[in-house]
Formats: sequence, structure tokens, C-alpha cells
Amino acid sequence: MKITVFTPAYNRAYTLDRLYRSLTGQNFEDFEWLVVDDGSTDETEQKIGEFISQKRISIRCFKTVNQGKLRAMNFGVTKAYGKLFFILDSDDYLAGDALNKVWENYLQIKDDLTFGGIIGLRPFANGQTYPKVDYKKIDCTYPQWCARYNFHGETADVFLTTAIKEFPFPVIADEHYFSEDMLWYQMAKKYKMRFISDALVYGEYLPDGITKNIGNLRKNNPLSFMMYYRYFSSQKTIPLRRRFRFCYEYWLFWKVYHKKFKQVKTDKEPIPFWGYIIFFYVILSFRKLRY
Repeated sequence: MKITVFTPAYNRAYTLDRLYRSLTGQNFEDFEWLVVDDGSTDETEQKIGEFISQKRISIRCFKTVNQGKLRAMNFGVTKAYGKLFFILDSDDYLAGDALNKVWENYLQIKDDLTFGGIIGLRPFANGQTYPKVDYKKIDCTYPQWCARYNFHGETADVFLTTAIKEFPFPVIADEHYFSEDMLWYQMAKKYKMRFISDALVYGEYLPDGITKNIGNLRKNNPLSFMMYYRYFSSQKTIPLRRRFRFCYEYWLFWKVYHKKFKQVKTDKEPIPFWGYIIFFYVILSFRKLRY
């Protein structure tokens, strides 16, 4: 199997028809669609069952208890048959020749063991593209690319299955969210990526999506966000102004959750020296954590 297209789904039956049409419309055949139904209570399971019965493409679906997208990804990676692991959210859909473009680029880099995968663009469904890029393809690490194009958003991510297996998402008790960006930065310590200017995936922000509910995510996943803010406050490829903001947010969370945070067993990035100035500002002021 050449490509596993992986979709974690939670109560997204109403978006799956469009995604399925984009898969069946590919002019590339050697792929599977791997779905992890993350404890959906709507008609997601029945919808996937209908697709399977049509036998148009290879589909495998696993249903789990609801535990969040990134646990679903950890599980999905272990079940993937493809050489490449293409992450396709349930509210997104593929461009018409996406899988062909991915495989063509993979053949160009497959013998170089320093590559971890391929990243394309993810325009909005209305055609708006972000970021604007000045290349057809470029090989570099994810942090280098983000710094060059001042990017902080979503991309179309395809990884070598063997590479992403090396970097499972951290599992924090009672929390269901963890930033994918942080893992991509950690992968960059070992792997560079092939970035292409092609739109591979189209998406939109839905009312029940992560972007529209960031406040609830911060409230329900405080330790994950503490790890995120601490990690990115120390990344020197990120503009200093954003690093200040990350550090400020970290200390706001620390005021409330520092005792609980000590229980999380993970490598903690060092706080920059100026971060302790922000610490005293936050601690001595009446600033409160806002979700």
C-alpha cells in the first residue's frame, strides 16, 4: 500500500460525503482510507458503513471511546498500511490530483533518509490561500519554513509512516487535545520536509471545530497548553514578540495549574532568561487567566 489517508472523526457525519467524493475522485488507486471514529454519537458509523458497502475504495474503520484527535492519531498510525500517512480532517477534502502529487514528490525523496514527509498548502474552500509562497518546492525543516513565511496555521501534512511512528503525541490524563505544531517542531530535530506549493487539501472552519472553540480547549486542556506555551517561548526561530506572548500565557496558566503540571512527565524546554521578568510581572500583577 502506497498511501494511508487518515481521518479522525467525531460527530461529523454531515461532512463525510464531501470528503468521500474527493477520495473516490482521485486518479490514484493504491491508497486506503483509514477512519478512526472517536466515539461519535451521530450517524458517523452508519455513514462509513455505507461507503464501505459501495466498494469503490479501500476503507477500514475503527471505533473507539471518545479520547480526542491526537490519541486517535496515535492509534491510527499503528494501523496504517501505507508507506505515507496523509492526515485529512473530517471537515476537509482532497484536491483532485492530491495523491498523485504526493506520490510523485515522495519518489523524488524516498532514498534520502533525512526526509520525514511532504507538506502542501491547505487553502480555504473559498479559494483563499495562506500563506503566499514564492517557490514550487523547497526542502527544509518545519521551523525554518514557518520562520521564512511567518506562518502559523494549518497545512496539508503527509508523513512517512515510519517517521511519524517515532513521535507519538503525549498522552495527558483527562485531556483530549494537544497542538500538532509542537510535534512537527520536535520532528524537525531529526527530519526535514519537502514543501510544495500545490494545494493538496481544502478546508473551512466549522462552528463545532477546534478553531472556533479555542477558549473551551484551553479550559479543558490546561496542561497541554502549558506545554505548548513553554515549548514555543523557547524556540529561537519564532519572532521574539510571539515568544513573549507564549511566555506570558505560560505563566498565567502556571499561576493556576503549576502543582498539577509537575505531575506531567515530559521534557520541559528551558525558560528564556527574560521569561522570568515576565514571571514576576504576571505573579505580582492582578492579571488572571482568561480562556
